[in-house]
Amino acid sequence: MLVASLAVAVPAAAKPTPPDEIRAEAVRLGGEAIDLYDAGDYAAALEGFLAADELVPAPTLKFRAAECLEKLDRLQEAAEMFRKVIAHELTSKSPKVHRDARKEAVPRLAALLEEMPAVTVIVKGPGAEDAEVTMGGEPLNRERIGDKQALDPGAYSFVAVSGGFEARQDVTVERGQTLEIVLELTAEEGGVGPAENGPPFQVLGWTALGLGGAGLVLGAVAGIMVLDQEADLEERCTDRQCPPDAQGDVDSFDTMRALSTAGFIIGGIGVAAGTTLLLLAPGDDGDTEEAQIVPYVTVGGMGIRGTF
Repeated sequence: MLVASLAVAVPAAAKPTPPDEIRAEAVRLGGEAIDLYDAGDYAAALEGFLAADELVPAPTLKFRAAECLEKLDRLQEAAEMFRKVIAHELTSKSPKVHRDARKEAVPRLAALLEEMPAVTVIVKGPGAEDAEVTMGGEPLNRERIGDKQALDPGAYSFVAVSGGFEARQDVTVERGQTLEIVLELTAEEGGVGPAENGPPFQVLGWTALGLGGAGLVLGAVAGIMVLDQEADLEERCTDRQCPPDAQGDVDSFDTMRALSTAGFIIGGIGVAAGTTLLLLAPGDDGDTEEAQIVPYVTVGGMGIRGTF
């Protein structure tokens, strides 16, 4: 079986022969890498094989580097390295060990692809179409969402985020496994998703009622001031003709009258819109409930009460 020797002495004929000292350094690095591999230090062995292959490219060195990557569970890189072994250019003068390495890389690559784990990520819920998805902190291409994709064995965190919604799933993927990761978007903790804040009709309805109530209060306060000012001006003005020193009060009267009118208009519109929205809003059981709006007047002011 291949893997016992480093045949780096005969490069492809079309390429210049490296100096003897470079070939000797490649042989030294390769020999040390074999010892590290046999000792189980696959990470250090990988560095040695790659360094030797950088000096004198050879399919045998690439083959051994692929074996290191496979031992390290870096299966996708290992598959790519086996492809490089298969694609390595050989000539009629290439040694047998080079040919054997390329030949053996074919079934090794096929077996590796069979063991390659894969996942299919599916995103569901509000905003699923626009969700940003990450795997282990790295973004996933949106075009790959819903498609089967290979990955290395290991622990992964899959996260999908869209607006105020989030989904997360932590999994450990082993060799040969094919998993389906379903990310169901729900409101983030402390976020602002509809799941936590009620249906939009209710939110808008209460907002409109709040504005309407404020408008009614403004109209009432301004109206009271208008009545007071009107009584004062009637005493000071004759036949609707006011003296010059009363002109400032007349301007204030006109302003407050406009504010009172605007307040009642805004209040009426707000109450009507809010009532309509709340009547259309479904209750917890999905049915609509009767809404009641009750205006009130007290010593402290005016407003509305609602029953929904």
